[in-house]
Amino acid sequence: MSSFASFTPKPCPPESEVLALLCGELEPDAHARLLAHTERCSGCAMVVAEAGLALSASHGRAVAPATAGASHGVFAPGQLVASRYLIERRIGRGGMGEVYAALDQEFDDRVALKTISRGSASEPGVVDRFKLELRLARRISHPSVCRVFEFGRHELANGASLCFFTLQFIEGVTLRRRLLESGPLELVAAVELAANLALGLQAIHAQCVVHRDIKPENVMLTSEHGPTAAIWVDFGLARIDLRETASVGLLAGTPDYSAPELLRGGVASRSSDLYAFGVVMYELLTGALPFSRSSSFSAASRQERAAPPAPSTLRPGLPTALDALVLECLRVLPEDRPASAEQLATRLGKMAGVLRGKQIRAAGRAASAAAASTRWRLPLSLTFAVAVGAGLALYRPLTEASPPATAALAPEPPAPTPSAPLLVDATIAEQPPSPELKALPKRVTVPLAEPEPTPEPATTSHPPITDFGGRR
Repeated sequence: MSSFASFTPKPCPPESEVLALLCGELEPDAHARLLAHTERCSGCAMVVAEAGLALSASHGRAVAPATAGASHGVFAPGQLVASRYLIERRIGRGGMGEVYAALDQEFDDRVALKTISRGSASEPGVVDRFKLELRLARRISHPSVCRVFEFGRHELANGASLCFFTLQFIEGVTLRRRLLESGPLELVAAVELAANLALGLQAIHAQCVVHRDIKPENVMLTSEHGPTAAIWVDFGLARIDLRETASVGLLAGTPDYSAPELLRGGVASRSSDLYAFGVVMYELLTGALPFSRSSSFSAASRQERAAPPAPSTLRPGLPTALDALVLECLRVLPEDRPASAEQLATRLGKMAGVLRGKQIRAAGRAASAAAASTRWRLPLSLTFAVAVGAGLALYRPLTEASPPATAALAPEPPAPTPSAPLLVDATIAEQPPSPELKALPKRVTVPLAEPEPTPEPATTSHPPITDFGGRR
């Protein structure tokens, strides 16, 4: 049975139309139509928001916290929700509801508060299903997975109630925005980031939860607590992985990241998450999708996804093993993909270690070469300076009345005493008198027939050139 018999979503607009919207080039009717579409389609809403942020940043404009529209949303800044959460601002919205930054007054901590749209909450069993899945999500404890806290209800002024849940607040940007602003990541950083995300995905799967919406929009990059960390967010589409009882015929998520079995009406599973993860890795390395972008699930289902080009065809120089691993995740048959996210994390971790080791060794070799060059340059420079100094010291005009070089080194001898014997001892003349020498007659200076030899300047005023810090 075709998966489109019970679900026929309206096609998403092409990227050119999104760009025209951001640049203010759409006609009023098309502008209103596209905005109405983003109200229903969380994927397009996120693409519009992130592309707008990237466009503003590229023009050097500061971007205020996102409010996604002229109105503040269902909650206003300063409003108290469920007598506990003080709303600060709206930070996003999509098909499932809106997301706010809020202060939890019970614990004096900032949280993300996500509402469940009234349309979704009115469907039979939806709220109970959310409670069950959030209960499972609360068990997931991993640095690369956003923590889920509480489920709650807020009574509106008209008497209706609005369901919401709270999550860990992450200060940062999405991976989508990072790719839009700066393109693919540096190789070592990309592999390390992918390894950490694979560990987080394994923690999700270990609780029998399938994320079902793996994509760059649902990865937050934050440097709040040190080096940049990547964290999975948004469990709005997560489902329990019960393949034998799961319903067929409902498509959710984003077409570009949907595994072939989902497009054929199959059931979401851990393996379909790994397929989507392969698409994310492809974008990390190349900045592009492995296939042409799809505007709808029906368009994606007509694509031939059997043999995507290797990432190295778009980014030459990538390791062969990394090429093979990405393509393995993108295999058509689930059984041909990696067996688990844990296995995927292990292989990525080994690659990251090898690449990081090569990077460190290359940096060490460059530093050694620079140090060796410096060691050769310094003695040569010092030798030249000493040679110049010695030459200047030896060159003196005949009319110069400067004292001899030894005058500054030896004290002025005392006046001669006629009765004292003559002592000519150059070594004693340069040393301070010791107790043993006090009994000796005082030294006298006697003019000789021949002038005294002038001491060598290099041996009295400069250290030997051949021992520069112990190095020749």
